[in-house]
Amino acid sequence: MHTAVPDGAGHFRFRFDAGVGLRFALPIWLDVDLLHVWDKIECPVLILGGQHSDLLARSTVDAML
Repeated sequence: MHTAVPDGAGHFRFRFDAGVGLRFALPIWLDVDLLHVWDKIECPVLILGGQHSDLLARSTVDAML
């Protein structure tokens, strides 16, 4: 209901902002370190990342933990 919608041809397509990946398609010239902000979060947090994701590096998850 929230992640897929009918495409009008009897199939489904993903429902998301197609531009969301554009930022990640360009080279990152300046890395932003937000770990100092992350350290201020005091409530429990669930970290989800795909096994083959290139959006959330294992080293970043290790630093977050």
